Amino acid sequence: MGNTENRQRKTWVSKWEAFKEIIRRKRTEDKTIKALVKLYSHEVSIEVFSDLPLHPQSTIVRNDLEFYVPQFVNFIICENPEGIEEILKVLFYSCQNSIRYSHKVYWFLSSASSASQTRELMHLVEMVSRESIGYPRMEEDPRKAALREKIKVYNEVDSDVQLSKITEVFFDSFPKKGLRDNYMSCIWFFERLTRIADMILGVKRKKEIVTREIKKLNLLLPASVYIPFPGRTSSNVVLHIPPDSVKVFETKEKAPYLVSLEVFEPMEEMKSQEYDDNFSRSGSFSFSVADSTQYAESLKEFFTEEVNKPLPNLEGFLKKNGSKKGFSKKPKRKELVADVYNEKSPEESSQQQAARVRKRSPFGNLKSWNLVRVIVKTGDDLLQEQFAMQAIYKFRQIFYENKLDLFLKPYEILATGENCGVVECIPDAQSLDSIKKSLPEHMNSLIDYFRIKFGPEDSKSFKWAKHNFLRSLAGYSLLCYVLQIKDRHNGNILLDKEGHLVHIDFGFILNCSPGGNIRFEDVPFKLTAEFVEVLGGYRSADFQKFRKLCVKGFRALMKRSEEVVLLFEMIKNGVGESLPCFYYDEHTIEDLRARIAPSLSKTDYKMHVNKLIDKSLDNWRTNWYDRYQYCCQNILY
Repeated sequence: MGNTENRQRKTWVSKWEAFKEIIRRKRTEDKTIKALVKLYSHEVSIEVFSDLPLHPQSTIVRNDLEFYVPQFVNFIICENPEGIEEILKVLFYSCQNSIRYSHKVYWFLSSASSASQTRELMHLVEMVSRESIGYPRMEEDPRKAALREKIKVYNEVDSDVQLSKITEVFFDSFPKKGLRDNYMSCIWFFERLTRIADMILGVKRKKEIVTREIKKLNLLLPASVYIPFPGRTSSNVVLHIPPDSVKVFETKEKAPYLVSLEVFEPMEEMKSQEYDDNFSRSGSFSFSVADSTQYAESLKEFFTEEVNKPLPNLEGFLKKNGSKKGFSKKPKRKELVADVYNEKSPEESSQQQAARVRKRSPFGNLKSWNLVRVIVKTGDDLLQEQFAMQAIYKFRQIFYENKLDLFLKPYEILATGENCGVVECIPDAQSLDSIKKSLPEHMNSLIDYFRIKFGPEDSKSFKWAKHNFLRSLAGYSLLCYVLQIKDRHNGNILLDKEGHLVHIDFGFILNCSPGGNIRFEDVPFKLTAEFVEVLGGYRSADFQKFRKLCVKGFRALMKRSEEVVLLFEMIKNGVGESLPCFYYDEHTIEDLRARIAPSLSKTDYKMHVNKLIDKSLDNWRTNWYDRYQYCCQNILY
């Protein structure tokens, strides 16, 4: 190792030692973030990982290894500390014990970079995972017949579903060019969906082509394919895609589309049946080990009794590991889509759509049947969006653990390749732009919509919706300030059926802004006069509640600021070098820390937050940006 490399390593270790001390001083309870900080400081302590949960124990509190896959894997591909082989053991063992975790690692590597070390590691993850995943032949399992009985008779309503095929190969792997591979089954399915988006670029009759390809896809379903989102959908098997659910949203250069996926939970249907451990780890029936305790105990056993167990051939990966070559430093153009939420008046709610599809479906009698809507995108690098959503999850967790009535709505974004992926669709939400376009001609304000939708201002329904609006406005105001989320026109802000604001499209965050980073929206957050009007005016009691809620939320974020900063610090090098949010300013992390953890007393931070609110209130830059978007894209304000 040369002198320069030695100095760089010492600087790196010194920086992360300082982080470790901050985390210790603040008594951070997140064991996973503490383990990662130790790892980044080159303190390779294998045992610490045995006490960490592999998967989420809650949809709100995310202290699990799956949540931190980007930070963990980015360290492996960018650094080369002593003991890297032991860290790889943790990665491989986790992948062997959970197909869902393994797929998350695979997709992250696939989307992160074309650098040779990421491709090498992706191959190794695939290899070690495939060896331990054995899909049972369903015809040999007696539960297949019991499950089949639950499927109602299909009366040829939709010819692309073949009942005979369903009964014969209920959970066969999803094929690619005639090949079948249990591990790649789910990966190939989403690859096929994104390929359809590529097929319709620059051609006419897009919906016709997508519908035709979806019908072909249905011939290969049901299969060992699941929805890789945490929460309830994480154990859902894809059964069928209703062709009439397809919607294509054409932009200047891309053609994303929306599909609805019929899914169900096999274990829910068969919970009265006994099943062995091998089966519970197999196929699409379960995507993790039985529980985190079992995982932790088995991991401890692995490192105490099998520490000398040979790894796969790592020579190719270790030679390339630690090299930054292959990580593009030029940010990729982003053209993210809000058109999904820009229908003037949706003909039916998500519940009504689900009821209609279920009535016509051959799987409608399955008690765990559900409908999941996703947007399939290609031509966009979704990694930055994915990282932004990770931060939103962290913000929501901090608010929740501090018992604050602030609202944020994270939704799932999964980058499956360098320029493609899927996005969870937020149910029953419309953009503010589409809401305004649906109002009668003599109306143009958000308060008009609230009166039409929720009733008179003194009604319970209006007050309930206003309260939801208040808590979401406070939550997203803090989020937009800390992360410096820009491009906040009314096409990128939604309102759901309960009155919550929901922000989408995070192509411009931190030190990156539209127009070649001209930073026109130089304002803490969007707080228009009509937002305040919904609350009752800037002198109203509800506006004062908004102020107090922002102060309390900011105080909670200050106390745990390093947890947020570390999410971005850990991916700044390596994968982060290709992200626009790190491209324009080398002081991005320092600026983030200054916003979320200013050196202020209790009195001063209250004054600081109120100054942010005052500066944002009906700011001329916000208003003129909205006018610009109206002139250029016909987005109402």
